[in-house]
Amino acid sequence: MKLPSISALLYQVPADKANHFIYGIVLFILLVFALSPLAALVAVTVTGIVKEVYDKVTGTGTPDAWDAVATAAGGLAGYICTII
Repeated sequence: MKLPSISALLYQVPADKANHFIYGIVLFILLVFALSPLAALVAVTVTGIVKEVYDKVTGTGTPDAWDAVATAAGGLAGYICTII
C-alpha cells in the first residue's frame, strides 16, 4: 500500500498569492530603512490595496482582495521580525 506524499495533503498556496507575499515583505524591508516599522507596515498595506484598485479601475490586471491581503501579510511578517 502506497501512502500519499505529505505535500499532496497540504494546502497549496497559489503562485500569485505567494508572489504578493514576497513583494510585501521585500517592500517592507526597503521601506523600514526610511520609515518606522509600523509606518512601513501601513505603507505596504496601502500599496497592496491601491494596486488592486488600480487593477480594477484600469482593467490591466485581475483585481482580487486576497492579493491585497497577501501583500499585507508579507509586510506583517516583516513587522513581526522587527519586534521579536
